[in-house]
Amino acid sequence: MEKTSAARAIEWSIDLEKSLRSNKPGQDLEAINQMGPRLEQWCREPEVNMSESNMFGLINGEEKLFANAILLRLADAFTSENKQIKASVVKLFLYLWKNCKKKGCNQLDRVMSKLSLMNRVELLRRVKVVFDGGDTESRALALTFFGCCACIAKERAEIRYLILSSLMSSDVLEVKASLFAAGCFSELSDDFASVFFEILVNMVTSSDLSWDVRLVGVRLFSKMGSSLTLASKAYKIGIKLLLDSLEEDLSRVLLISLSRLASRSICLISGQVNLLFTFLSPDKPLLLKATALRCLQYIAAREICDFSSTADSLEILVHILEESSFSPLLRCGALNLLQKMMLSYALPTMSDTNMLMIPKLFIVLKNSVQSSIWEERVSAIGILIDLAQNITGKKDATFLASRIMLFVIDQINWLVRQVQDLHQQDGHSLLGLLLYLVENYPDLGSVELDRICLILEYLLDSCDQFEGNNGRFFASKWKSFTKSR
Repeated sequence: MEKTSAARAIEWSIDLEKSLRSNKPGQDLEAINQMGPRLEQWCREPEVNMSESNMFGLINGEEKLFANAILLRLADAFTSENKQIKASVVKLFLYLWKNCKKKGCNQLDRVMSKLSLMNRVELLRRVKVVFDGGDTESRALALTFFGCCACIAKERAEIRYLILSSLMSSDVLEVKASLFAAGCFSELSDDFASVFFEILVNMVTSSDLSWDVRLVGVRLFSKMGSSLTLASKAYKIGIKLLLDSLEEDLSRVLLISLSRLASRSICLISGQVNLLFTFLSPDKPLLLKATALRCLQYIAAREICDFSSTADSLEILVHILEESSFSPLLRCGALNLLQKMMLSYALPTMSDTNMLMIPKLFIVLKNSVQSSIWEERVSAIGILIDLAQNITGKKDATFLASRIMLFVIDQINWLVRQVQDLHQQDGHSLLGLLLYLVENYPDLGSVELDRICLILEYLLDSCDQFEGNNGRFFASKWKSFTKSR
């Protein structure tokens, strides 16, 4: 059996110590860089049980002892005069912090939990020594280190004070680092977040601060979710800033921050969705509309809100798809969002009056089905399939089904003429939809019988990709239909 990280902890601790003491150039930096993936791997593994301890000859608590040794040795390296070593240690902890955020796990907490109470105090003391005695760059590194260690430092009054006081620094690097640390503390401590937020609002609205500092501050609105009270307050103030004269670039970032903040509260999310749709209106700048669309995609992917099923919201998305200025990626996003809204919320409950706007979709769907972007074609075909499967029982269902059938026939003809072939998914999806329609609306199939027969005969004779099981399946199904006519 391969050794676990706990069993290799003594080896890692000795390697780190030797490398940090080595005179060989670069060996100390290499050893620090290696510890990041090693600690991450260690945190992914379950706690050592008795059988594993006996197998690898571990004494009870030995792995924690060496974890303490590794973390304190890294903190000791941070006090070095060598700024490269300082930066490498901070980079290691940022690596763990970012992975923790990306994967939604508590890897960094698990690393720090291995420290004894006394050694937690000692680690923070060593970082504070660098802050107190260092230059601007060293203080910025120390503040970033404190942010990564927020899980063990959030209740330390002296560290809270130096983070808040550093927000007033005249050095941009130090202010940005203190904002990072304050954001980390705010996620874990409601009372700290409440104090910090008052300062944050003043910083974001201050014309005396540089644009990039204000940008970092705007991003931190998403961190104000430690309590519902604070989240609601931050959300309301954020909306006020959006509706006031905040610069467009900052408004785009604030839209993202508010979307992330609102996605953590059922009380805020519906209002945020409505707000985002207002930013898709024709009078808004293109980049702001693109940001609002991405935020809606983010919320839709998390499945935390029932989107509005009104014709207005659907019509807004249709209008977005009509704009040629949007990138293919954003068009795909708009199609996916439209499909989700229609399938999950709009079609099952939409009134007959709102169904009248569905024919408007055909204009944009035609362009999307004929797009050179494969993902856009697939999304458009998916919407057609959803439409066909959900109009039964609605007013003018037969009329809409006929429109869909004609549309599908035209698109199959177009595909055949353009490429002399049918893409495996595009073509078969359209043919499957056509088959569904003629089986459920046989009278419509009879009307278009000649055109459909010509298409299938051409495909069977000319298109290699139509041969095989799928082709035979469509052909046999169609022959059964024509005999019944």
